Amino acid sequence: MNVATALNDAYAPYTYVMLYSLFENNKREEICVYLLGKDLSEESLNTMHSLAEQYSNEIIYIHMDEDSFDKRLLQNHEWPMETCFRLQLNDVLKDDIDQLIYLDGDMIINGDITELYYMPFDDGKHLIVTHDMTMTPNSDETHGYLHTEVFRKMIWENEYFNAGMILMDFSYLREKYGFNDYISLAKELDFQIFAPDQDLLNYMHQKETQYVDALKYDLLACNAFVYGMDYKKVKESASIIHFVGEKPWTGGSHFHYDVENLWWDYSLKTVYREFFLDKFVSEVFSDSTFYQAIEKAEEMNRNLSGKNALGRPVFEKPKDHEKEQFIRRVVNDKETEKYVSDLYDENERLQTEVQNSLKQLEELMKSLQ
Repeated sequence: MNVATALNDAYAPYTYVMLYSLFENNKREEICVYLLGKDLSEESLNTMHSLAEQYSNEIIYIHMDEDSFDKRLLQNHEWPMETCFRLQLNDVLKDDIDQLIYLDGDMIINGDITELYYMPFDDGKHLIVTHDMTMTPNSDETHGYLHTEVFRKMIWENEYFNAGMILMDFSYLREKYGFNDYISLAKELDFQIFAPDQDLLNYMHQKETQYVDALKYDLLACNAFVYGMDYKKVKESASIIHFVGEKPWTGGSHFHYDVENLWWDYSLKTVYREFFLDKFVSEVFSDSTFYQAIEKAEEMNRNLSGKNALGRPVFEKPKDHEKEQFIRRVVNDKETEKYVSDLYDENERLQTEVQNSLKQLEELMKSLQ
């Protein structure tokens, strides 16, 4: 099984977790992983090699040439340069590779993916992908103008894919496409694209894509939460879970949900265990944005109702031996989640009452004229 992923040195611990989950759940496969990067340290690379050796697998590091990269591809700060390295796969990998699966580093490979990897390509199809569950017609406005215009039809027809998991008919793609083809397309679009690599891949290959079940092979964890899928359901049904957006390892200002336990299940079994524990706890107690958001909502509630009857749960900083339990508590914290949800619901109700009262007052004034 040939696998490729892109990373920088800061992302190495998280990519390590993805690879650990891949190796652990696909032990019958001989796996060769191609790491695409420009600054991977010797220490990080040696740690990756040690992991692969434990499973009799192979790691090959491909140093990417930063000078050959067109930085106009990155129109905002949301995307690092490494995300575009997958566009150069056809130029940098060996000629004897016939099939390859690309996987993002913020994934958990939660099961055997050999059925996916050896899936036959339909006639005229050379990429096996999943629909991007975050891209809906209603989300057009969140992206750049050209992205909206170019991809509106694809989004409406649910034919826009997430590039985090791509199974490639590499023998075909290598002969037909290269990095220069994607750059030429970007120039044609005047570089006015939102998700640089993903947009270009969708545009270039829209007639060559074959879709598989996103809920199984690229389940976006945030969508699982929205759809009401809990940890148990996801663990039983999804082979690949993709933690797009806010990450489970970030302990700062965003909400957490129990599906994130899957990432922690694997990460806490790796050599980076203590690093992840310390980093998460430190970020929880150094980032006040979360509680500032609650306080803002509470203030709005007091201004509207003259009181605040809801009580806020408070976390206490854990001792070293309590850090894992603390993280699980944060991830599973329904109390805080419900508190904030209830608070905003109450604000919305009060605002509606105010608006109705103003409307009634306006009608009364008109009747007195």
